[in-house]
Amino acid sequence: MNDLRKKTPFLFFVLFVVIFAASCDKEEAIPEDEFVVVFTDLIIANDTADFNKTNRLEVKKAVLKKHNITEEQYKRTLDFYNKDPEKWKEFFDRAVTRAESLMNSSK
Repeated sequence: MNDLRKKTPFLFFVLFVVIFAASCDKEEAIPEDEFVVVFTDLIIANDTADFNKTNRLEVKKAVLKKHNITEEQYKRTLDFYNKDPEKWKEFFDRAVTRAESLMNSSK
């Protein structure tokens, strides 16, 4: 019983860190609706850009700036989705639907 009392503050600390880290990840990820738009805009912009790496970086910067998103937010959102392959699948389904809709409306 005494050992448990000694470990309790440590256990609370660990629990706090885990909850805090989980809430930070979620807050720092770009909301899915917005990320679908940003991601498809990046794909379309890269499709129309030259295959030069410098151009691709500039295109990415321009798209992120257009949506008022930092590189750090973008990376954190990718990390958020990389943790859950099922989320990626759902996200890609939405992104493909949006891209197809944009292609059909431009015809």
